[in-house]
Order: sequence, then structure tokens, then C-alpha cells
Amino acid sequence: MKAFYARTRALSVLPAAVLVPAIAILGIYQAGRTGHRQQRGPAMRAENLSEHQVGTKAEQATLETIVRDSLIGYFALIGIALLARGARVLHERRGGMIALSYGNGRTVRGAEGPQRARSQPAQQRAACQRLRAGAPAARPAASA
Repeated sequence: MKAFYARTRALSVLPAAVLVPAIAILGIYQAGRTGHRQQRGPAMRAENLSEHQVGTKAEQATLETIVRDSLIGYFALIGIALLARGARVLHERRGGMIALSYGNGRTVRGAEGPQRARSQPAQQRAACQRLRAGAPAARPAASA
């Protein structure tokens, strides 16, 4: 049963994975052609492009202003988020952080102070305490 199922699945999944997107693209193309053909008629213009449907010039200008201001606000929020992230990185680099270098070349940055106990593993805390006491940091033995 398993061999039959594997062979059947392989024969049905690949064609479906190829044909479904291709048929979807053809459907979108055909819908575009149909819409373009219908757009040429004066009945469609009268029905869908009337002042009742698209609004007056003043209403259109108001909507364009709202869209433009919303876009500016969106990009301003993204900029504020990026600036806040940069300020956080600078704050962390300038104070309250220490860097531990291990013998294998790995460097770990961690918080200094009361939050150190919560944010660092035990081995790293012990190395910090040795560094503060003036003792050299323990280096792992090289494997032969």
C-alpha cells in the first residue's frame, strides 16, 4: 500500500503544483481582457464613472490628501522605529554592557549590573565576577 501511495502522490502532486498557478495566471489575463473590452463601451463609462460613483472634484482632492498624508505618516512611523532602534543600540554600546571574549574566539555581550543575573548564563556570570575581582578569565582547554 505504501509504495502505491508514494507513486500516486508523486504523479498527482507535481502536475497540480505546475498547473494551478498557470491556470490562475491565465484567468487573471482573461479577466483583464474582458474588463478592457467592456471599458470601451459608453454604457460602462456612464454607469461606473458618474459623479455618484467617483465623487466630485473636491471629494477626490480630499481623498488624495488623506491618502498622501497617511503614506507620509506611515513612513514617519517606520523612520521613528528605526531611529529608536538605533538609539537603543547606541545606549547599549555606550553603557551598561560588557563584552566577554572566550578562548575559541567567541565574544558575548551582556548586561552589567542587577539585570546581569537574569540575562546571562551561569558560566558567563562567573567569568564576569572573576574579571571584576581582577583574576584572569578562564580559558577552555584546547582539544587535541
